[in-house]
Amino acid sequence: MRQKAPREESLVDMEAMTLLVSVSLFMAVLAFFIMLCSYSVTSADKIKTLKNSIQNSFGFVITGDATAVDEEEGAGKIAKVEGDMASSLRAVLPDLDFQTRKTAEGQIMSANVSRAVLEGSWDSVRTQLGELIVNQTGGAIKQVQFIALDGPSRAGELAAYASTLGSEGVDNSKIYIGYENTGQDAVQLRFIIGKRGL
Repeated sequence: MRQKAPREESLVDMEAMTLLVSVSLFMAVLAFFIMLCSYSVTSADKIKTLKNSIQNSFGFVITGDATAVDEEEGAGKIAKVEGDMASSLRAVLPDLDFQTRKTAEGQIMSANVSRAVLEGSWDSVRTQLGELIVNQTGGAIKQVQFIALDGPSRAGELAAYASTLGSEGVDNSKIYIGYENTGQDAVQLRFIIGKRGL
């Protein structure tokens, strides 16, 4: 039986190497053009299609920016967190009227409550807040703000209330006390729902 000469073996190795390099270059160029095209795509559906095609072609998943949230999925999760918060707090403060707005920090959900009502129901409110922040929302609430709407003179009273949230397991770094001069004898509860927690 005739054995291959060293020269023949090196030619076979060169052919295999050339094929491997050619395929690798083709895949790299294809990936480059796919990603280049993605810069002009703005539709969420088109972006999903693009990611799926890359995953199917190359066998890996594109995760993108770690801080980014899929628009539809993120909106659904935020809506769920908001719904859970509203129903939970309305169990102890039935007249709460929640407002929501989107900011650079995240989604802000707020409601005003009179000082008399807050003082009269604080024990129940504290328990519900602790349950929401620690357990129910899965870390989605980045910050809880207590805003005195009657100016700075009574903002200190809110600190006394907020400090008791620690007994419910709430991290003090998530609690913020502030004030606004609106003339209302009320407190605004604000919840910042961050994207990273979703």
